[in-house]
Amino acid sequence: MARSAVPEKVEEAKGKIISATMDLIIQDGFSNLTLANVAKKVGITKGAIYWYFSSKEELINSMASMMR
Repeated sequence: MARSAVPEKVEEAKGKIISATMDLIIQDGFSNLTLANVAKKVGITKGAIYWYFSSKEELINSMASMMR
């Protein structure tokens, strides 16, 4: 049986990924941002990020949307 995601958990995970992304941009600069570093900071695999965001651009756009 396939697992289904609980919406609250998905939003919580996305929030952690976005928060880690912001922290890394502040710490290391935008040009040094990698999904591998984001994954390491969150404690997940790089592939897991793609479960929540289809690309690095989508992650950045989601982060920017939260800041508006």
